[in-house]
Amino acid sequence: MPTLFNKPPLIEAIAEFRWSDPVITGDLGKQAFAHQANEAFYTALTGAVSAVGFPMVERLVPPGYGVTPGSVTVRFRTGRDGANNLLQAGPGVFTVNALPPYKGWSDFEPVLRQGLELMLAARQGAEKELPISSASLRYMNGFSSHQFWEGKVGSYAFARKLGFALTLPEAMKALGPIDDPLNVAFQVKLPPKDDLGVVVSWQEAVANAELVSMLDIHLTSTTPLAADIEVLMAFMKKAQGVNHETFMGLIHGIEGAFEPQESF
Repeated sequence: MPTLFNKPPLIEAIAEFRWSDPVITGDLGKQAFAHQANEAFYTALTGAVSAVGFPMVERLVPPGYGVTPGSVTVRFRTGRDGANNLLQAGPGVFTVNALPPYKGWSDFEPVLRQGLELMLAARQGAEKELPISSASLRYMNGFSSHQFWEGKVGSYAFARKLGFALTLPEAMKALGPIDDPLNVAFQVKLPPKDDLGVVVSWQEAVANAELVSMLDIHLTSTTPLAADIEVLMAFMKKAQGVNHETFMGLIHGIEGAFEPQESF
């Protein structure tokens, strides 16, 4: 049974979908056609997401300016107080984001499904048939020493609480006394399993104007996926299951700091 927290450490969850956006060089006519197709995609998506509660549109790159494929160009928000989801799109990319207060997968999944359905319907021309070359689900969690551990430990002490271990070479120890608070950053890339790649990162970050130790669990498809809502949601559900199991295993023993509750 999944677990919810009254004080979840989530900074942001991002479901991202990428497909091949044709990059055309040396032919101004074809470049203009590709630009028009992207603008038609944004227009169709804007109308669709506005109708389901995301009417606020933020254009990150003005029309007519060059955009690198895979870069977010348009952002959609609900405008409601306390709303914790947003959508983003660009040439060959679409994301659904969850922000605090995070209410769990059961709350995020319907927003993800709806946004994904609207994106697939809004893609233009030949893009409608393109597979999703990469799908990923990323959870970024911030551990605040001030809130949970009285500000007494650095990021390495946090990492040890989660089970990570680091042995410093003698050459580094010789540089001077090494004691907490010691801050470290690292990344662990695990071998792909069942068409799912997992990268776990740990570093210092700033969240809500506070320095935190950030645990970043990034799960990515290792093979292209059909542009089909059920196929994509099945992958997302599998990725979320791996994330939840990994996260709960890592915080075992300190989960009380986040005030857990059972989710039914």
